[in-house]
Amino acid sequence: MFDQIFDAIEEWMRELLTGMINSNLDQMFTDVNQKTGEIASQVGQTPQGWNGSIFSMIQNLSNSVILPIATPTIRPITTAANAPMFLKKALLRKNAATI
Repeated sequence: MFDQIFDAIEEWMRELLTGMINSNLDQMFTDVNQKTGEIASQVGQTPQGWNGSIFSMIQNLSNSVILPIATPTIRPITTAANAPMFLKKALLRKNAATI
């Protein structure tokens, strides 16, 4: 008789705990999915959509400060790096014109 009572109590506790665990896991997965969606929408924004004023400030700094400084610095470097290619093409054209 006591065995049946203990078995019934054990079954009731098992169902209660299983239900609580399932409920908690379900809520946790729902929260994780919701947060993942929020993060994905934030990551997918363009810089202008995220914070337009900061983007405009950085763009203006780039156009008014960085490019005027970088252009005279980079131009000689790229010209020097590409000089052998330009000379080779010029010699090929010269040789093709003499043939």
